[in-house]
Amino acid sequence: MLETFCILETLLLMALLTVWGLVGIAANGRNDSAVRQIVNPWWNRAVRLGARTGILLVLLWCCNTAVIYFSLGWHFVMDRLLVMLPLLLLPALLVIAVALPALNGHKAMTPASAANAAASVHTSQPACCWCCIWCGSTFPPSRI
Repeated sequence: MLETFCILETLLLMALLTVWGLVGIAANGRNDSAVRQIVNPWWNRAVRLGARTGILLVLLWCCNTAVIYFSLGWHFVMDRLLVMLPLLLLPALLVIAVALPALNGHKAMTPASAANAAASVHTSQPACCWCCIWCGSTFPPSRI
């Protein structure tokens, strides 16, 4: 049972890594079009859809961790809750607070707000990358 949840966790983290990377590329495109003062709705849609997908994947990861906690106990999730949860949840909350409100408006973004939205999206990628490295290459006591 633990193997199934660990495989699901690995798949979710790899999907998160891919999604945040693509959202970062789209956020750069959105930032460039804001600097050039070109209204391009495709970048807005791509960043908005990608950010929502990333947040959904983070919530699915949290649900997977909660199921492991309630079925197997604290010793099997202590590394996930102490190390990986802040690395995944805090950047996702930053995206919710900064990027999504700026992208939901129908007016043109200023270069400063586009840069803030891109920066909030870019914080999610290294955090997710670190979680993938932590999950795949280390064996903390809870996985032995």
